[in-house]
Amino acid sequence: MGGSLLSTGAGSSSSGNWRRAQARLAFPLQAPTSVGPVPDVLVLPRSSTAAAFGLSVVGTDPETPHTAEGLGRCPGTDASTAGYSPESTQALEVANRVYQRAMERVVRSPADGVLLDAGFGNHKVISEVRDEPNGLLSLAMSSHVEIVAMCIRHGQPVRIWHQAGGERQFIAMRTQSVIGEFIWLAEAYPDAYIAWFDERLEPFLRDISEWPTLVRHSLEVLHLSCFQRCDLMVESLGLVDFDSPFLLPGPTDRRYPTWLISPIGGIGHASAFRAVGLDAGFKQFSALLFDLGYRGIQQGLCPYSEPGLLRGEAPSGILQGLQEPLSDTSLALLIRRRFGRKWLFFWTVGSGLFRRAWPWKEALKASMMGHAPYRGAHLIASLHPVLPLEAPITSVDVVIPTLGRPEYVKNLLEDLSKQTALPNKVILIEQAPGPLTAGTAPESFKKTLPFEVDHQVVGWVGACRARNLGLARSSSDWVLLLDDDVRLTASLLAYLLKVAAAYQVDAVNGATYRPSETGDALARQFPRVWHSCGGTILFRRSVCHATDFFDERLEGGYGEDYEFGVRLRLNGSNILYAPGDPILHLKAPSGGFRQPFRHPWVNEVPQPRPSPIFLYSRAKHAPELMQKGYALYYWLKRLGSTPVYKWPWVLPAIRRQWKSAQRWAARIKPDLEQPVAAPALQQFPAD
Repeated sequence: MGGSLLSTGAGSSSSGNWRRAQARLAFPLQAPTSVGPVPDVLVLPRSSTAAAFGLSVVGTDPETPHTAEGLGRCPGTDASTAGYSPESTQALEVANRVYQRAMERVVRSPADGVLLDAGFGNHKVISEVRDEPNGLLSLAMSSHVEIVAMCIRHGQPVRIWHQAGGERQFIAMRTQSVIGEFIWLAEAYPDAYIAWFDERLEPFLRDISEWPTLVRHSLEVLHLSCFQRCDLMVESLGLVDFDSPFLLPGPTDRRYPTWLISPIGGIGHASAFRAVGLDAGFKQFSALLFDLGYRGIQQGLCPYSEPGLLRGEAPSGILQGLQEPLSDTSLALLIRRRFGRKWLFFWTVGSGLFRRAWPWKEALKASMMGHAPYRGAHLIASLHPVLPLEAPITSVDVVIPTLGRPEYVKNLLEDLSKQTALPNKVILIEQAPGPLTAGTAPESFKKTLPFEVDHQVVGWVGACRARNLGLARSSSDWVLLLDDDVRLTASLLAYLLKVAAAYQVDAVNGATYRPSETGDALARQFPRVWHSCGGTILFRRSVCHATDFFDERLEGGYGEDYEFGVRLRLNGSNILYAPGDPILHLKAPSGGFRQPFRHPWVNEVPQPRPSPIFLYSRAKHAPELMQKGYALYYWLKRLGSTPVYKWPWVLPAIRRQWKSAQRWAARIKPDLEQPVAAPALQQFPAD
């Protein structure tokens, strides 16, 4: 059987009556032979939205669903060694990328035989493998991917071309405004990918017709933010958004999630731009894209800085020449639209104190601007990836630190035993600073559970240390961190795994609610990008090891989750907030895995405020203006809660406490090595 590059494709299936997709061959490709029998697999195009197509892998025999191992035996294609003709090489490279992406997202087969449900933009893909000794693999991407690309020179469009069906045509420009053209293209070509690039960077870009192959679902927007250093373009925004991990410089050697969408090069689907909305009130293209990214991540948009858009390393001189900071006018409007009027005043004061610039005129003008109307908000739901019918075949360990809550832990273990996707192992770290007891999980109870329980008792207390011990003892592909006083639905673990597979992310935060609340409102929301980690988070064990676990210097400071999440992001991992299966957090009044932590400044007079650990965590990652923005916020908040007539006495006290906090924060050595292995480690004896 020979391979083929598809120009059209359609198909459907039903139990006992499987119909193969119809395809018109564009040109034949010689495919390698299999090393042995392979399962008979058919990949059918599935229209998930008007603008996006995905995949479904269907077995020819619904009574014998294929396994991930079976699909793994499908032969790959290597254009460099299999003897393909030169004109076929590019198509096969595209096919390889799609095929590998599909194989990474195999899920358990339900009764109807569907193995995979994955979105790949608006590509139409078909794969067919016959169960015979010389079985052949044919996988290719349709040439009917529609792309519109705009070339920009010094802030103005210079040419626009449209490509569909392999044919490229130039489009007459309607205006000399990049923003005007971009908005018009998104409306005029609703089923196309919209790409943009700076003319100076063009020699170093990968073929733009290949850019859509890097987009994994319709809500992804790929760009070159980390290469342009977009964080420097909005540096003073850190005065306002001083908690954001997105304003930190990111890596250039890997895909990196950031809402700072670069104006020098990028691609996204028109349907996503229309759904989130484009604000024509901005005068700079970069400001429009930053606004799009900031609002978009709150609705499910997934912007990434993607080095794959380049075909090589671009000269640093050219990239530095493309770093055009946002004007104060654009920044003021961005702050007004996204943060509100009160933060305009805050930004103006901070700029005067720390930048020696007082943008009063820009702030006043922006304060009189209203919010722009967005007409396509109702479209965003249709663009979210469809979750797999069943959780992916993988392994999960659950880590639960606890202290003095045996009944809560027992209930949580029972909830885990009812999961539709069972964990491989539950690692229970019981902190017992007093005499060690076996009251939390007796051996007789553990034997009734459908998973292994690795129950450790330690003679110390510490949230970071307990989690690190649990992570060090984990061995599965994924790790789920849980508080000990939560209750889970039977589908929680499966839901988190499905979200991670559908959106192709490394970490997923669960949503929690309290007993006085209901989770109904949360369950109706779609997953979206989250700034950091929470108490309930599922992440790949490999990225956790690459991030180097929790920082134990933050023990007792209530900021370890945030700091760990920042390092996950800086390592290239995206973190989603997935509220579709809410978790009940009981907020038990005592116990848990926290206990008053005795810091070395406990007897300091005056007491350092804010916590030195909090200042240390900020100094560890945040640039100078973000740290100064927080300092200004802290001082104004303290003064705002004090009557004005007391300020002459309160100001010196605040200054002394702040200086003390800074002094102690500086003494927390960033290079201090703390072992993960804990002393006084014991296992519970059997009953």
